[in-house]
Amino acid sequence: MSLKPTIGFETHIELNTNTKMFCRCAVVDTDEPNISLCPTCIGLPGALPVPNKKAIEFITLLALSTGCEITSKGMFHRKNYFYPDLPKNYQISQFDLPVGLNGELEIVIDENKDYIQIERVHMEEDTGKSSHSGSGRIESATSTALDFNRSGVPLVEIVTKPVISSSKQAVAYIEELRQLSIDLNISEGRLEKGNLRFDANISVAPEDSNELGTKVEIKNMNSLRSLERAIDYEIQRQTKALEDGVEIVQETRHWDENKEITSTMRSKEGSADYRYFSDPDLPNMFLSDEFIKEVNLEIYGTEGSVTKMETQSCLFTGNKASVTDFKPYSTLIGSDKAFTATGEDTIVGWVKDTFMDYKVTKIQNRIQAQIDLHNKKTLETNIQPTSSVAKPEVTATPDDTE
Repeated sequence: MSLKPTIGFETHIELNTNTKMFCRCAVVDTDEPNISLCPTCIGLPGALPVPNKKAIEFITLLALSTGCEITSKGMFHRKNYFYPDLPKNYQISQFDLPVGLNGELEIVIDENKDYIQIERVHMEEDTGKSSHSGSGRIESATSTALDFNRSGVPLVEIVTKPVISSSKQAVAYIEELRQLSIDLNISEGRLEKGNLRFDANISVAPEDSNELGTKVEIKNMNSLRSLERAIDYEIQRQTKALEDGVEIVQETRHWDENKEITSTMRSKEGSADYRYFSDPDLPNMFLSDEFIKEVNLEIYGTEGSVTKMETQSCLFTGNKASVTDFKPYSTLIGSDKAFTATGEDTIVGWVKDTFMDYKVTKIQNRIQAQIDLHNKKTLETNIQPTSSVAKPEVTATPDDTE
């Protein structure tokens, strides 16, 4: 029996904002626990959330850069589930009215272009962090410490359609999405810090079947190397199970980096289990035409100019790299300037003069290619709310807590 794998991704990117998604607590990068908290981000009764405009700008920017249709009339929802590091017992997210819908991201594998279809781009707030003493795993821990510094930090979630067919294609997609978030200057995109986290939904079905197989979610992949190995292992596991006549169970599995296997964590929830409903403390989110145009300026700037986003991306590249990293580009760009940089202190100047032109062009071409794919779509698509809870329309752009 010939079988085919199908993979979809849910990717969370932590945004480069100064404050959290629904309060004025600072986003901090520290090992000292519980120093940036307030009644709102730890879910105390009576606390009211106020949306962070800068975070919504960043999410809209990513949605536009992946060619998504923008939902001008959106809504915040409560995603209900219990976990110790989720103090409210619900997470403020979006359900049927995300910021962006139906986008695509171009990837390149062995010099061949491919396109990964994006189902939705939406806002979420992060949870706290659980640290399990002992082995680090909850099942063998003697105690668990909770740190709520991360609780309420703004995230953007990007959900693909189930169109990826191999681990190589999956890695190329994550690499491209990570680089795009860095180029747009909306995130550091550092996997080791948890700025970018991803879960893979994998199924295997007969080659001639029009239906997907039973979906299994894989978590705890914290590097591109572990992503590739976890997908390859899970495809092999499901393929062998189907060939042996064993039924695949819909579940969430944990990738064990040391053993290089996946193991059962829990049964996989469906959307009905989360009991989504419109958040009564937040009005509908109206993204005006003016707001969308302002976000577009972050991509294009004025004609003939270099935008703030592009400048920051290029300087970031120059500051993080060594001279040898850039030397090959002097030939690639065709610069008539002699590459005479001999130390770390001169590389940023060379980037400004030469490499920056190449980098900016690459960024603009990438973003323009995404938008050109959808040039017949209207970015100001008016999607009417379909949630059962009707609320008044907000005509102003979201509050700015930055």
